[in-house]
Order: sequence, then structure tokens, then C-alpha cells
Amino acid sequence: MAQTKKNIPSQTKQTSSKVKTVTAVGNKPFPVKWIAIGLFVASVLLYANTIKHSYVLDDNLVIYGNKLVKQGLKISNLADIFTKGYLYGTNGSNYGTYRPATIFMFALEIQLFGKDAYKQQHFMNILYYALTVLLLYILLTKIFRKYHPAFPL
Repeated sequence: MAQTKKNIPSQTKQTSSKVKTVTAVGNKPFPVKWIAIGLFVASVLLYANTIKHSYVLDDNLVIYGNKLVKQGLKISNLADIFTKGYLYGTNGSNYGTYRPATIFMFALEIQLFGKDAYKQQHFMNILYYALTVLLLYILLTKIFRKYHPAFPL
């Protein structure tokens, strides 16, 4: 009995002088965008229940008790946000932790949504998380481009 070869789930495309392998399911290229969309939606759904939650742990201190955050984004605050410590706006201490992105984002959210907008701030955090997951997946698919698009999962 002669054995016949089955179709291998990859196709070879000639692009200029390079040969590019495209992973396929059946005869169609695998839809990487659907995995990306699925990851984004799953990330949003995972934390969607936090929108109704209030602040916890140091959030009250850093958001309500921080003069740099309460004033929103002002030109005069930017230098302090990016050069001072995490708790500088609360108690004037400039040692320990340096988290300018956190303070900047809180100040931006206060500027955009107002002082009592914890629901909008939680939504923004969910959006940041989902975008981070999406960017990580895209990066991993670029790094492991010779493998199946589901490999980075």
C-alpha cells in the first residue's frame, strides 16, 4: 500500500527574495486577529466586575490625599510628578518609592473625569490591562513567528 501525504497546515509564500511561512488551519491562514480580539475581550471581562468597587489600600491616600493628584494635570505639577517620590504630594516625603507613571495617570484621570470618578478610573485600569495583554500577545507572536499563533498563549 502506498501512503499519501496529507496537507501540512502551513503554506509557503514567495515575497521578493524571502520565503515566508504562514500557519494555516485547513486551507486558510489562521486568523491571528481573532485570537487578539478574544484576548482583549477576555481581559476586559475578567476585571469588569471591579468597575463598581471603590478605592482600596493606599488609593484613598494617593488619590484624595495627594495634592499633586487632586490638582489634576497642571504644567506646574509635571516637574514634581516626574522628580519627586510617590508620597511627596501627601506628606512631603521624597524617599522610598518613585512611581511617576502612577501619579501621572491618577492626575490625568482626575483632570478628565473629576475627583469622585472611581468608576471611570477603574474602567481606565481595565482598558490599560487589556491593552497590555494585547501588546504582549502581539510581541510574542512576532518573537515566535515561526510557530503557531496560539503558541504565545
